[in-house]
Amino acid sequence: MKKQHWQDWLNLVLAVWVLLSPLAIGTAVGGLVIGNYNLVGIALAIFSIGALIEFHLWEEWVNLIFGVWLVMSPWVLGFSVSQHLWNAVIVGIVIVMISSSALEEEQRGKPVAK
Repeated sequence: MKKQHWQDWLNLVLAVWVLLSPLAIGTAVGGLVIGNYNLVGIALAIFSIGALIEFHLWEEWVNLIFGVWLVMSPWVLGFSVSQHLWNAVIVGIVIVMISSSALEEEQRGKPVAK
């Protein structure tokens, strides 16, 4: 039977938010910011769906790295709009926490919902 983590469902929801957030926030941003959101959102969605179909521990590590990138991206890419800065930082922190939780569950060998 395949193993599923609630964290992967939540990461998928956050991936959709990352993709839609430039429209939802509604402030004018450059193509670099939108490109960053699109790339990270699509990648998060792919790895979250992959983990839901067939779980591999490395997928959680990849999502964790994307979360760290989201936290750092406003300073690396020079976001000037504070709403996007806070969006990237908060969503990135949540993704790091969620992915860390899944990794910790696997390390402890805790049974997960199916």
